[in-house]
Amino acid sequence: MAGAHDYVRYMQHADDPFTARVMAIKNDDTSNLEDNPENWPAEKVKAAGEMFQREDTIRQNQLQSGLNADAFLAAHPEILDTKANGELFRHELNRMFGEGSLLTVNEYEAAYASLRASNFLALNKAEVARQQKAADKARYDAQRAQHLNNPAVKQLHELSPEKQRELDEMSLEEIRRLDTLENQKRMERIGNEGGW
Repeated sequence: MAGAHDYVRYMQHADDPFTARVMAIKNDDTSNLEDNPENWPAEKVKAAGEMFQREDTIRQNQLQSGLNADAFLAAHPEILDTKANGELFRHELNRMFGEGSLLTVNEYEAAYASLRASNFLALNKAEVARQQKAADKARYDAQRAQHLNNPAVKQLHELSPEKQRELDEMSLEEIRRLDTLENQKRMERIGNEGGW
């Protein structure tokens, strides 16, 4: 006597995709199933192609962004390589530029500036102090060069090699004082000549 199981097993409905799939697998002929990309409708092939292209673009962006991150980190030895810092950067970059986008060194710099302002990053304090000292020295050198290029100071500079050595050995404050004195003398000369 046939059971309900046997009846259901041989019951076929042409419009039932599940039954068609079961029967194709049972008969070992899956060539007509939609699983086979060759049988997909054109819209489904196009959608799949676009999906694979998007995934490939995201993967390429991740690879290039990783190379850009390495370049950025090489220029910033003060940033500690910790999981917390990595999470902060990932969150800030996604917030600022969107998830999955290609991140350039400039975008890493923008995220870094934002994170430094918030004071959330863990930094190597010795490296930060070294960088601050170097920045202070560069600022000092720039101001000193600016004063040395002042016409009054240059005039003194050109008087003799001894005066030039003397000027090179002066501190920034001494150069400023000298500049002020020269400006006062120049103004007195202009006043005495009736230049006003």
